[in-house]
Amino acid sequence: MKFNMKSSAAITLVMMALTLSSKCIGFVREILMASYFGTSYVVDAYVMASNIPFFIFGGLLGALATAFIPTYSKIHEEEGKLHADLFMSRVINILLVASLIIAALGIIFSDQLIFVLAHGWVGNPDMQPAIDLAKFFVKIAFMTIFFSAGSEIFDAYQRYHHHYYTPIMTAMAYSISIIIFIVIAHHAGNRWLIGGLLAGFVLRFLLVGLSSRHREYRHKWDFRFTDTVKMVFILSAPVFVGSTIGQIASFVDKLMASWLPEGSISALNYSLLVHNLFVMIIGSMIAMYIYPKMARHFAAGEMSAWQDKFRKGLGALFSLSIPICLGCLLYNKQIIRLVYERNAFDAQATELTSTVFFYYAIGLALWIPMTFLVQAFYSTHDTKTPVIIGIICSCINVAGNLLMIGPFGIRGISLSTSIAVIINAIALIVILGKNHPLLIEKNFPKKIIKIICAAVCAIACSYPVHQIVLKPFPAKEGGIAQLVSLAAAAGAAVIVYLILMKLLKIEELTYIREMLPKRGDDPVDLSGPEL
Repeated sequence: MKFNMKSSAAITLVMMALTLSSKCIGFVREILMASYFGTSYVVDAYVMASNIPFFIFGGLLGALATAFIPTYSKIHEEEGKLHADLFMSRVINILLVASLIIAALGIIFSDQLIFVLAHGWVGNPDMQPAIDLAKFFVKIAFMTIFFSAGSEIFDAYQRYHHHYYTPIMTAMAYSISIIIFIVIAHHAGNRWLIGGLLAGFVLRFLLVGLSSRHREYRHKWDFRFTDTVKMVFILSAPVFVGSTIGQIASFVDKLMASWLPEGSISALNYSLLVHNLFVMIIGSMIAMYIYPKMARHFAAGEMSAWQDKFRKGLGALFSLSIPICLGCLLYNKQIIRLVYERNAFDAQATELTSTVFFYYAIGLALWIPMTFLVQAFYSTHDTKTPVIIGIICSCINVAGNLLMIGPFGIRGISLSTSIAVIINAIALIVILGKNHPLLIEKNFPKKIIKIICAAVCAIACSYPVHQIVLKPFPAKEGGIAQLVSLAAAAGAAVIVYLILMKLLKIEELTYIREMLPKRGDDPVDLSGPEL
């Protein structure tokens, strides 16, 4: 059969490839950062400073972009494109004014922000270079808010009109610009590092704005705060609360790490990036593909079809997340060494980062399905329950940080996060089961036990393979040795796991084939969040 690029299935497959490429470019960006700067105070200052503006303003932008689409859609359908574009112009204009005010205040009070939000560095003479650099970085980082504000709405506009490629391509451009400035900073001085962040947001804003103009969007400088504009802010409130609570918990992790030795914030950041690669590529992409189908089934009253999609999606995710979790726990040091250890990222940095990664990996089996579980609630028009659970679990995370940072140090921060994620996921599954009594099958726990048994056996069998393949390599061939030995171990684990899944009659892994796009499916936006 001739492959038709115009088919929606082909479009979705191309988008999957582009999305994966975008995530990989983002990951290469972080590998290069680690290679040039390791877990030094430079990365600590960069991570802290670049997160401060988005801790303050980022949650609002994401929430408004989410609430923008249904309001824009309603105006577009009822009043036409001209009125919808005018509404979009008003939202962008108000956001630009707000972002300019916040950016100005952030720049003026940047020293005070660093004093409060990185207070663990204050009074430590060893961290004075980090404080000085962070003060400069945060001033530049606040400038990016202006460009980020418009980009979020333009991205939403592109997705509404089914122009899914543009956000993915602009994310690639964003990462490439940061990569260029990482190289410049390595040769010309540390202060150039933050230039990549500003250049990336400017480039993203220009590209997505020009693309929207090319698609006949015409901006109007109308600043009226109409009822429809107010409605967007009202609709964004629940999403804003949920996302902000998550951001606060994440930022508290970094704030706690600022009280620990140099490199602690960097180690948290690097380990979480590897961890999130699994979450985004597996969990988020599967969730984003299934969610529209579940939403349509629920809206049409097709409860049996909605339940079927949920069961298969959750089963497929657990069949992937459990062996990945066990593999990361066993090979935590080897994975970090393979990804990061070169040049400035030495053996000591590997030891610190792999320890953090191990404790993050404890919750990985339930972290990967998290997006899917939240979107299962969204498909039933229930946005409050995930937010409430998220708030409770974020409080548990913060409390865990306070209790465990003393006895466990940086390990306590990542362990606390994993415990909060496990509680969050279990609570979501339990409440979904109570709200929809027929949703969770009686044999679900038995299936999970079978998957765990198969995964444990597969990962256990992979370890002798890893050691046998690693043994002939000289000690100096670290990167090649780790790559070949981990690839051999992963191959052995996959073979054993598939055989055991077949013998134990576990069907969950076969559900993934059913999720592959077919002719007649609608194209699905798989871009997800930027890495």
